[in-house]
Amino acid sequence: MPVNLRVGPAFKLAHGFGVVINGQATIGSNVTVMQGVTIGGSARGVPCIEDDVMICANATVIGAVRLGRGAVIGAGCVVTKDVPAGATVIGNPQRVIVRRSVPRGYHPAPLEVICK
Repeated sequence: MPVNLRVGPAFKLAHGFGVVINGQATIGSNVTVMQGVTIGGSARGVPCIEDDVMICANATVIGAVRLGRGAVIGAGCVVTKDVPAGATVIGNPQRVIVRRSVPRGYHPAPLEVICK
């Protein structure tokens, strides 16, 4: 399978030891990924990560999920469902603990536009 990984500018791989990223994933700009993170695909598809997202240590993002702009994925979290923009999620299974407002006028593009 060819690698079609798309990564936006200002991608930060902090302490990148043990990081696995599916070659078909889409990662926006200003995204930070900590050590031990897995961004993997499934039979349903691959993750689409919007801008300004932080994925903390040992988190797992699996399948055709969308991480909304400004989302924070807590350490050790297992993400299998979409995360709204500005939300912080923790745990396994994931649960939203904080929702921050997103910038005025922000409307996520349809998934087909960002994740081709």
